[in-house]
Amino acid sequence: MKWCKEEKLKFIKEMEINYGVRYSENDEIVPLYHYLHHNGKQLDSQLTVAKDLINQLEIRVQEIKKQTGTTVYNFSNGEAWKWQWGRAVVALVIGWWIFMLGYIWVTYRESESKLTNAKEILAKYPIGGEQLMQRIKLAGEGYYYLEFRKQKGSTIKDFEEYIELQNNGVVRVPLGTK
Repeated sequence: MKWCKEEKLKFIKEMEINYGVRYSENDEIVPLYHYLHHNGKQLDSQLTVAKDLINQLEIRVQEIKKQTGTTVYNFSNGEAWKWQWGRAVVALVIGWWIFMLGYIWVTYRESESKLTNAKEILAKYPIGGEQLMQRIKLAGEGYYYLEFRKQKGSTIKDFEEYIELQNNGVVRVPLGTK
């Protein structure tokens, strides 16, 4: 890098006035110092501009947060785990509710399906259905049931739930509550 004698003298005076450093005019390292000094000033000005832009961005982000109502969480060291546990508990509670609603829906659909099947059977065999309807009884506890005499074969095994009454050969099949 070639530079004229006036620039060299100006730089030497500037260094002496601003920083108290004296260089001779014939010093070989003065051009290197000049280059480093001016590049440092240029980088400083670029850094200042970058800091100003970052500050402006932060101000703009704060304004946007105020407009949108976004919640800001500021945690000290060691406090974030409490927040994470809280979020996990909330997720578990929501998951539990979703599971329970799904379970209720599946149970409802299953019972509706069984009711539809029962109606189809009654529609297909109207005489047998009328006979069954006449045999339905109401227990004192408030539930409906059918009683059959127990057969020697395996005819009762098709029922999901039944009660065998005290060795007298009668089987009670509960149908539901009143």
